[in-house]
Amino acid sequence: MHYKNLLTCNIFFFFLLLIPTSIYAERLSRKETNATIHELNLANKLFCEQKYLEAIASYKKVIKILPDCAMAHFNLSIAYEITQNLEHALQHLKKAIELDPWHAKAHYALARLLHIKNQHKPGLPLCTKATYIDPYFFEAYYLLGNIYKALNNVPQAIQAYSNALQLKPHHKDLVNTLYNLAYTLKNTDHIDEAITCYQKVLKCEPQHAHAHLGIAQCYLIQGKLNKGFEEFEWRAPEIKKFKHYDWKNADLTGKTILVRCEWGFGDCIQFIRYLKLIKNQGARVILQLYKPLVDLFALCPYIDKIVQSGHIFPKHDIQIPLLSLPHIFGTTLETIPTEVPYIFADRQLIGHWQKKLPTKKINIGICWCGSGDHKALPSLNKNIQLATFDPLAQLQNIQLYSLQKIHGYKELQNCTFNLHIFDETFDRDNGRFMDTAAIMKNLDLIITIDTSIAHLAGALGVPVWVLLPYKADWRWMLNKTNSPWYPTMRLFRQKKPGDWETVIQEIIKELS
Repeated sequence: MHYKNLLTCNIFFFFLLLIPTSIYAERLSRKETNATIHELNLANKLFCEQKYLEAIASYKKVIKILPDCAMAHFNLSIAYEITQNLEHALQHLKKAIELDPWHAKAHYALARLLHIKNQHKPGLPLCTKATYIDPYFFEAYYLLGNIYKALNNVPQAIQAYSNALQLKPHHKDLVNTLYNLAYTLKNTDHIDEAITCYQKVLKCEPQHAHAHLGIAQCYLIQGKLNKGFEEFEWRAPEIKKFKHYDWKNADLTGKTILVRCEWGFGDCIQFIRYLKLIKNQGARVILQLYKPLVDLFALCPYIDKIVQSGHIFPKHDIQIPLLSLPHIFGTTLETIPTEVPYIFADRQLIGHWQKKLPTKKINIGICWCGSGDHKALPSLNKNIQLATFDPLAQLQNIQLYSLQKIHGYKELQNCTFNLHIFDETFDRDNGRFMDTAAIMKNLDLIITIDTSIAHLAGALGVPVWVLLPYKADWRWMLNKTNSPWYPTMRLFRQKKPGDWETVIQEIIKELS
């Protein structure tokens, strides 16, 4: 159903209540009373006919006669919201609440608008009061769960969603509520409970792609890679269009396989290892790839040709998305291709940087900031302030090197500890990631957050310690201190959200 139609239905069944005009009759003449009732009926009629601009004009006439009528302000606010005039909608909702502090649906509607505008904190008490005024208000509990989820208050979000489901287990928003509950449970590592909720979603809507992806991540977190990567095929609508072959039994000798890159640089680095398996079956391997990775991946002997993203594909026999390869090869924890290195640095550049690094110190490369949306919760959780590394720099015989890519450069200007920063030619003249890969082969250790630098270090087979947030990505599983994907990698996890100091102290203890 179209958003406007859906909202109109909600208003029609829950919000469009006639003003009890008898309350105002003593203040108005009979003529004025009849005119007001007529105008209100006209406004409601226009609203239900989806003639919102005309309805707005009529509601404004009612308010001009009765400025302290909470319901008229409320109905007008909903009409303003539908016509995308959110500021006027907010204004009249606040007025409705001022006039009627026990108007549950006005509290809910104002909280919902603030939630849409990402103003979650001011919306929280409004939505909470809506559930207090009307303890059977399903929509308010559902919204309350969404607000708590946005504020990263997971226990309260779970409670709110559960309350909504208990109130109306067959409500039209059942699927959305179940999905949000499953998502929230997954993000608090209640994996078994999350799987149960996702299964309920899929029982109602078998084609619910986000639920398939959510349950895929749950299985992958648990190490059930075979089931996880099968569900992972729901990650994008176009994935299902690709024909999957029984590659283990098929004869690929002489076939040309085009593999298409997906997602971020780190994902490409992690899963490029599967191209070696295709090559070993006698196929010619063509890789479509993001431009910044082209020079680096060109050194992989199992890739015959690289086509930059956006260019015309050459002739090929089979085309497959990169992240489908773990599923195609039936990957389990025991069968992950773990041979490293499977990405290689340029030998001349390795020699070049070897001459520049001091040999009497422990040389450590660090990366503290990823390249994603820095305002998004996943980035906020995994990024670290550069200053957090200060205690590490104070260790005797340690030299730190910045491997930071683009983002995070501003912090370098205010860095107060000894950190080697490469000049502007680094990874510019020789190609993106080329100097980084070469210097990694000369460093004693890489310490980084979960970003492409971590994957590159692991793929190169160099020692790398990855600093993970309390809620880490699915690929790092639960409670592990090593990675089944990278033999030279160790994982250092937060014990509680936001606590990087304890993680750094653990690193210092290991280095001392």
